Formats: sequence, structure tokens, C-alpha cells
Amino acid sequence: MRKTLAVLILVIAAVGVAGAWYLKGGESVIHRPSPLEVKGQVLARLGAMDCYSYAQDVTVQAGNVTVKSHVDGGFSNGTYYFHGKRSGMEWWGTLRGHHLVERVSRSGETKNLDVNLTDDELSAIMMYEPVRLAIRALGSSNKVDISGKVLTANFTLPEIEGGVQETFSGTIRVRFDGSYRPVEIAVNGKVTSSNRTVKTISFSARIKEECQIPEWEKTLGAG
Repeated sequence: MRKTLAVLILVIAAVGVAGAWYLKGGESVIHRPSPLEVKGQVLARLGAMDCYSYAQDVTVQAGNVTVKSHVDGGFSNGTYYFHGKRSGMEWWGTLRGHHLVERVSRSGETKNLDVNLTDDELSAIMMYEPVRLAIRALGSSNKVDISGKVLTANFTLPEIEGGVQETFSGTIRVRFDGSYRPVEIAVNGKVTSSNRTVKTISFSARIKEECQIPEWEKTLGAG
């Protein structure tokens, strides 16, 4: 009897070690979040990111012209920062509300810009801002797929560029960590107007949730 009892205790202990993490009080607490629940968690983390930086590679194709750029950007204290480079051109800018301050260097010539953007102009710029675009794209999607820690969704967004009604549609992929914090955002999409493709846009941005005001911001607009 004592031997049988000892074996029974070992079996119970083994089951307890293997299963205690999902059993509590006789009720299962295993919960695999649905894709929409994961989307909600990722969206919540995106919306709460009031301070972040990113490194982004962007490819835009319009007709036979393809432009590839790299942008180091971020958001802190209500201001967007971006420093971009492409072949033969480099730019630095800050955007707060509708107010844009930018310096552009091209072919040895430098120009400074200090303007208040229209709603359309602001929308055209924010189409490339990874975090804000991700919030809009995921918010517009009704169906998402989850594979490991990667969320994929289709999106369709209305846009206005140069006074012309357009549609920006495509696929967004967000890679997140164990706390649903986005660490990479990738977009492949196209802008259409009157059923005609105006341009295609693809980018991949690596996101860090950190506050970092670039050193060049201090001299932007000077000179």
C-alpha cells in the first residue's frame, strides 16, 4: 500500500509540474489570443508610443522611375524628426503639427524651408511615417493573420495628394516582442487614382521605443 501511494504521489507531482502553469482551481486558464486580440494589443502599444526612433529603408516607384532612400527618424515631445539620404540628395527636418522646418542639400546646393503645411501636404508626408501609418493601416483592417510574433494585415486608406483623391492600399507586417511592442514595421502598397496606379511604396522600419533628439536639430534653420 505504501509503495502504491508513493507511486501515486509521484504521478500527481509529475502532472502538477507539467500542467500547473495552465490549471488553476480546476479551471483552465490557457488562452491563446485571437488575431484580432493581438491586433488590439499591438495597436495599443503603437498608440502609446509617444517617444520613439526608427531606421527606415524606403523604395518608391512611379512609372519608370525608382527612388531608394534611407531615413533615420523619430518622435519626441510632440515633434517628428527625420534625416534622409538618397543618391545625390540629403535632408533634415522637423515637423510639429503642420509646421515643417527642413534643410535640403542637393548637388552642392543647400536650401532651407520653413512653412506651414496644408492638410493634404501633411497627409502626403505622414504616408511614410511608419508608426502613424501602422496605426491607420491596422485600424482600417478587419482581418489579420498571426505567425509567431508577426502580424500581417491588408489595408485600404483614402489619401489626398495635390488635391487629387487617391487610395493607398497594400499589406502591412508588424513584428512585435513578447509584450506586443512593435520592433519592425514593413509596408508594401500602391497609390491609385481613378483605377490607375500612381506609384508603389514599400518600406521597412526598425523601431526603438526611446527618446532621442538628434544633434542636428539645434542648427536646423540656422544660416
